[in-house]
Order: sequence, then structure tokens, then C-alpha cells
Amino acid sequence: MPNHFSAIGFKINSEEEFDSVIGGLLKTDLDQCVTPQGIYLRWRQDENFGPEIWFQVVNDNVVGVDPFFRGKSETVVGITDKIEIPGATPLDALMHAWAEPESAEKIDSGTYPFAFDMISLQAYENVAIPGLEKLSLCAMAQEVDIYENEQAYNEAQDPETPSLAPESFIPTGLFGPEGGAQFTPRPEAVFAGRILETKLMKNAHTGQEFHWVLVKTLGATVDVVIDPVYVKKPIKVGGIIAGSFYLCGDFR
Repeated sequence: MPNHFSAIGFKINSEEEFDSVIGGLLKTDLDQCVTPQGIYLRWRQDENFGPEIWFQVVNDNVVGVDPFFRGKSETVVGITDKIEIPGATPLDALMHAWAEPESAEKIDSGTYPFAFDMISLQAYENVAIPGLEKLSLCAMAQEVDIYENEQAYNEAQDPETPSLAPESFIPTGLFGPEGGAQFTPRPEAVFAGRILETKLMKNAHTGQEFHWVLVKTLGATVDVVIDPVYVKKPIKVGGIIAGSFYLCGDFR
């Protein structure tokens, strides 16, 4: 079944396979970052471009594992707050931010707010929250459609329902249940965007393929990674991609 790990070439079908494949990375040469809250261990395929796995270690125990893709996206956001997550590890960080903030003095407004999973917040000692930051923003496809061009995208829209513009972004993770009940925001969004670059990549650890797509959406550029099972049509530069995504990021 497609998931965030298979989006970067780690197709895992059982707990035993997870322990073998992902746990096996702990025996390789990993980057290490020691913080007061615990230790981050990072497996990375290449230094500045490619899939990564981040292990969270607290009191000598692995308490979290996060997949990530470090690509070419570069988006300035206004980070307004760290969102409290029930049951979070000391190294988890769910962030609330604004795309295209008005200024360094007014970061709590902009094109739209959204939430994202910050992969390694505690590794940065001098981050000011609230504040402006430059992100490498990764979107892991949960559902996706590919269109050859803008005309094909527009023709596929249902005339009976409101449609998304070719560059649009809806921060669905900030939408709570009806009635105003308390909820924890999620690092998720529905967006459409233009395909700037694309590449069929291979995970060096597993040999499995996945798609990387650099996308220009409303207010941001995003590195989209996709399990091939979702790709029903060729991905071409100049086309449109639209779907539902899990958002994670790290500072540039």
C-alpha cells in the first residue's frame, strides 16, 4: 500500500519488513546531530538532493522515524508557532506558517496559512519563532492526478462544482470538524501546480523507483515525491499536477 516511505522508494508491507529495511539503515554511516532533547540520525542518499530518513533517538531508544526528500524547492515562509501535538516525541515539531508573508514585521498574514512537519527543528539553536525562514518543502503524494498541460487540466474539471486554478493551494490540514470542536492541525494540503522539473529516481538502498517533481503552486515551490503506483500518465515539464499531499520541511 502506498505511503510516505514508498513515496521515496521504501516500499514496506509489514512491520517485519520495516524493521529489516528501515532498521537496517541504522547500521550504515549516518549523520548525527545531538540536541538537549535527543539525537537526530540522518540517512541520506546524496548530500544536497535526494531521499532521506531521519531517526529520533531519546535515551538510547529510537522514538520516531521520518521520511523526507531534500530537493530544489526554496520557499520563504513566516513561521508563527509550534503546534502542540498529543503524544509527540521531544524531537517532533508541527509548525504553523504563512506562505508569502507580508513582511518580516508582519508574518502572521500572507497568501494562506498552512501546517507542516518540521523534520529537524531541535537541530537549529538560533531559530526565532515567530520569524521568517527559508524552507525546503516536500509534499508526499497521497492522491494525485497528472495533466499534460493547462488546457487538459481545465477540460477535466467538473463544470458543476468549483474548480482549483492551475496554481492553487488549500490548507486542508487546518480545517477542523464542524461545530468548532477542538482538533490538532495536520500537515496536509490539496493543491495544484505547474511542473517545472521531473525525474524518475531510484532509491540507492532498496533499488526501488519513485518520481520527483518540482512544482510551482500558489505561494510556493514544492518538491513533490510520488509512489509510481499513483502515476497513470506521463509526467512532463509544462504539465499540471493536482492532488492531496502530506507536507514536511527543513530549513535551507
